[in-house]
Amino acid sequence: MTAIDSTPVKSPPVDACVVAGSDHPRPDGQDRYTIREVAAYTGLSAPTLRWYEEIGLMPDVERSHTGQRVYGNRDLDWLSFVRRLRLTGMPVADMVHFAELVRRGEDTYDERRQIIDLYYMHRRDPAVPLAESVGAMAELVREGKVKHLGLSEVTGAELREAYAVHPITALQTEWSLFSRDVEHSAVGAAAELGVAFVPYSPLGRGFLTGAFTDASTELSSSDFRQLLPRFTGDNARANAALLAPLHKIAADHDATTAQIALAWVHHRSQVHGLTVVPIPGTRKRTRLLENAAATRITLTAEELALLEPIAGRVAGDRYADMSLTSAAREE
Repeated sequence: MTAIDSTPVKSPPVDACVVAGSDHPRPDGQDRYTIREVAAYTGLSAPTLRWYEEIGLMPDVERSHTGQRVYGNRDLDWLSFVRRLRLTGMPVADMVHFAELVRRGEDTYDERRQIIDLYYMHRRDPAVPLAESVGAMAELVREGKVKHLGLSEVTGAELREAYAVHPITALQTEWSLFSRDVEHSAVGAAAELGVAFVPYSPLGRGFLTGAFTDASTELSSSDFRQLLPRFTGDNARANAALLAPLHKIAADHDATTAQIALAWVHHRSQVHGLTVVPIPGTRKRTRLLENAAATRITLTAEELALLEPIAGRVAGDRYADMSLTSAAREE
């Protein structure tokens, strides 16, 4: 399970996203601190500390008989944990959700041992050193709050850098007949390190299934795919024409185009010698079973040859802004 489920959170105080450490050692021999002392210790301002409590990122703090906040060592430990979360580049809304999961786990830890199985950093912040982010995530593993770490949209060089800090279990990046930039370096590095690859959008966000041919005219105005260059206008029309071989192969196998697209992903994993766990989205049990059946399809050399040139002919990028993708950082 991953802890990425954003919920709306209003804007923080100006320094709420700068969770700095402090050179001030924790005072010895006491367990009661004023908000001013905590601010000095953590590098956070008093408004930020109050805001963390307001949005649920910080547990309710004890109050004195005069109504003033009284912090304890456990509160300081929790703020240190929040700082490590922030270093991963996680948005504040996701931090709130993850913190709630951790609190639930702590409340029942002895009884049920609730922990996060696989914790992803879904996009790296180029402004934060990768080793620093992975190091912060690794502390959660050492504390028993997380079992395994995953990354998303990193290059092969970045995966090796991260793995040197802490073993990475899974790499999740787009990989399909339409998107093969991961084969430049990430797939090879994953195979070398024994990292499982989790291809997201292996069905080209539904385009490879024939569910739509032009997002701008066939999907709702709120559909995210309307913002993706390859699925609208002239690009969409050109890309739809690329699917003729896919339709022919599907007919020859008495299969769906989705099954052939997934069978191709599994074939590529065998070529590179790595474990893959594609994650095509679906709301229906019948589609789930259909997708699983793709593992029983073997594509011939002739069929693979027909599919080989498709990715190189796709019109339009995966995103309008590719800056947060691994492809943008490939050398």
